[in-house]
Amino acid sequence: ATLGLMIPPSLTLIVYGATTNESITRLFMAGILPGLVLAAMFMAYVAIHAKLSKADAPTPEPPMSLRERLANSRFLSPVICLILIMVNDPNYYDEVLDHPYFIPACFIVGILLAANLVVMRYLTNIKV
Repeated sequence: ATLGLMIPPSLTLIVYGATTNESITRLFMAGILPGLVLAAMFMAYVAIHAKLSKADAPTPEPPMSLRERLANSRFLSPVICLILIMVNDPNYYDEVLDHPYFIPACFIVGILLAANLVVMRYLTNIKV
């Protein structure tokens, strides 16, 4: 929950940027480094705790081949696309597209498209 506030796509930063007329791209760029440092600290804590307390250590997952990893990574494509939409450089566009509400609007459209794809995939896989 803490990392979701800083690392894109974050609804909190979008609302803050739109409310204060700050550049949402700059807010995301400013939040990435602290978010990654915090994630590294969480990972270090879990690793150290797992080494010290074997009972709390997670069970190892079975190994996967490269083909299985690539096949499973296709589910990340909507998230990666949304991040790329959010952290684009508005200097490449006109002043109209640099409006503080443009990137959040693109983000919402992207979420709706991704949700539509997921729902359509779910509905086509239903067996009666």
